[in-house]
Amino acid sequence: HHLIEVNAAIDGSGSLAINWGYHPQAHRQAAIADLALRFNEMLETLARHCHEAPLRQKLTPSDFPLAKKVGLDQGLLDQLAVEPDFEDVLPLTSLQQGLAYESWSREENRAADPYHVQIALDLNGVLDIERLRAAFDGIVSRHQILRLTLPLSTIERGLGLYRSLPIDWRVEAAQGRKLKEILKEDHSEAFDLGGGPLIRARIIKHDDVHHTLILSNHHALLDGWSTPILLSELAALYRGDSLGPVIEWRDHLAWLFSREREQSLAYWRDYFSGAEGSNALPLAEPNTPAIGMGEHIVTLSTDLTRMMERFAREHGLTLSTVFEGAFMLLLARLSSRPEITIGVTRNGRSADRSEIDQAIGLYIGTLPLRAEVSLGVRLVEWLKSLQQEQAGQEEHSHISLSDIQRCANIHGGHRDRSVNLFEALFVYENYPIDENVKKFSEEITIGSVLGLDGTHYPLALAVMPG
Repeated sequence: HHLIEVNAAIDGSGSLAINWGYHPQAHRQAAIADLALRFNEMLETLARHCHEAPLRQKLTPSDFPLAKKVGLDQGLLDQLAVEPDFEDVLPLTSLQQGLAYESWSREENRAADPYHVQIALDLNGVLDIERLRAAFDGIVSRHQILRLTLPLSTIERGLGLYRSLPIDWRVEAAQGRKLKEILKEDHSEAFDLGGGPLIRARIIKHDDVHHTLILSNHHALLDGWSTPILLSELAALYRGDSLGPVIEWRDHLAWLFSREREQSLAYWRDYFSGAEGSNALPLAEPNTPAIGMGEHIVTLSTDLTRMMERFAREHGLTLSTVFEGAFMLLLARLSSRPEITIGVTRNGRSADRSEIDQAIGLYIGTLPLRAEVSLGVRLVEWLKSLQQEQAGQEEHSHISLSDIQRCANIHGGHRDRSVNLFEALFVYENYPIDENVKKFSEEITIGSVLGLDGTHYPLALAVMPG
């Protein structure tokens, strides 16, 4: 069917055999023989060049199909792959990219990075520090997402660089310092975003039977749902237990790429049709830039909690919806607006994916929730409409917040408050807790647990079921 056909194969002796076929009425035999000879000479020249001047690296973008989808080219790959600790390059989710940019933007004051997450665990009992170190090393080796780094050269392309690095593991004596002081010191040591690692472990020895384990990571690696899973696996490896197959982060990225986009983008354009005015909250600008995040903790009484649970149950509502509704009503009243939009953090672990609830990574996403607050509408019906609206958003939750902002025809960023999609964030932290992790091992029990993280939004409400 073709005027020239070339078939090449490795024969039984390991030699390359090339068969040239041609249409005799289109080509002369002598011309094809000359073409084959020239081709052989070119192959020999190419092979000789490779022996004399071997490539510094032999990978191509086709070796990284997911990264190639978002623009990995040979030039960037050549820069990355020659590094001795190079492991992989994968796309960043939109949230990962946004968190990375937010942290890079604070280069002059990285100690105030709101996405430097810390958790401190009191370990009571005789601790085998080397065994715990091996367990932490095993966790980092098991989960590729924990080896992510965020150089500017890759995040500008929407890519993350994975490096095979030694773990960041430290052991030190408390020397009378309070935990709050140690955590502040740890937070002031910013992560090397481009070089990594972006997770570290620090053992603080108070005495022979009392230690504190401080795990610090950049938020681009893990969400809150992942933390108890990571701790459960860490405890299992410390005890010497075997773990099941790992749920790969790249599988989540492939799932995101497989999702339909056009209908979901149309959904969000329709969702914001008719929206008017700024979503900026009536908050006074600070006289001087503040460092860190202020926090106020309120513990609801048992009676009030049970009353809310009963109200939600009787009306077919989730407790999360009740808190969301109360938050939105309060914001609407304080801002004197008939319409309010907040951001709601979703866990991103859709029920149709097997064992996704046991995965480690940054699966969460934040979606806008918009509602009118009108007189004459029954509270229960209004709350039900909020719940139904969020259920309808679920199949469109893979669309990034930046894309949703474009669908809403709002352009800008959080530094220009007048063009924010929302300024108030709501998080309902109903994370799965493995009761077994409280007993770390036969010798070790976990006492108090302290978690610290932040956000760049002006106002955030986090609800933690007790």
